[in-house]
Order: sequence, then C-alpha cells, then structure tokens
Amino acid sequence: MDFLKGICILSVITGHSISNIPEMSVFFNIIYSFHMPLLIFISAYIEEQACEKYECHLPKMILKRAEGLLVPYLAWNLISCVRLEGKIQF
Repeated sequence: MDFLKGICILSVITGHSISNIPEMSVFFNIIYSFHMPLLIFISAYIEEQACEKYECHLPKMILKRAEGLLVPYLAWNLISCVRLEGKIQF
C-alpha cells in the first residue's frame, strides 16, 4: 500500500507539472482520472490499519504521527537555518 501511495503522490506531482503543456493533454487526462480517488482510498485504508494497530487510542496515534512527521520537520528546519558560514539565522 505504501508503494501505491508513492505512485499516487508521484502522479500528483507529474500531473501538476504537465498541466500547462498542450502536447501532454492525453497523459494529463489519464493521470487526473485516477490519482486523487486512488490516493484517498489508499490513505483511508492505511489510516484504518493504524487505528486497528493502536486500538483507536487517539493520543497514542497522535504521538506516533508526531514522531514520524514533526521530528524530521524540526530537524530539517534546524539544518536549513544553519548557513555555510556557520551562522544561525532565523
């Protein structure tokens, strides 16, 4: 399922990238015919699996998501704040 979700995300990126290219209109229409419904379906399935895994214990699910999303986000922001000169700029 994660692989299919990755394919859908790449389809979204590709669809938005080629949206203004007239020669790619057929490919654009094919991508837009499936990518969002499939992405929503897969995301809902994965969310349901997570709910079963954590027995729908909301605080535990939120903490697990925070570890997976906030920690990399904060780490990347810290890295991007440090300039090549070694100065920290906010």
